[in-house]
Amino acid sequence: MAENRKTGTFNVTGPDYELTMKKLLNTCKLIANSDTELVWADEKFLVDHHVQPWTEMPFWIPEHFTLEGETEPWKGAGSISIQKALDAGLSFSPLEDTIQNVYQWEKARQNSEWKAGISREKERELLEAWSRK
Repeated sequence: MAENRKTGTFNVTGPDYELTMKKLLNTCKLIANSDTELVWADEKFLVDHHVQPWTEMPFWIPEHFTLEGETEPWKGAGSISIQKALDAGLSFSPLEDTIQNVYQWEKARQNSEWKAGISREKERELLEAWSRK
């Protein structure tokens, strides 16, 4: 859009189709040629085990439980219309290209520790707790 000198206020979250976490993560596995086993824990389990939405679990905000300091759940927080931006020419790179670029960048990073995201220790504890359910 910037290349076409479009100005104004636009929601440009994307993509322009419904992208589930399952499709995103399975595509990541495919690009990385990974045999990682995905484990799907329910929202209540994550909330009960104090997983911090968005920071420890990126792209996740509970839809059925109230966040700390809020009075109601954030239902539909990720559902915003981008139609105005699409009409103005917003386009997206293919998902596979984006994942491949991020994967190559990640492999080239010197420091493998992230400042955001769940720690490996907490992830291991959660997986153990989930397997006992």
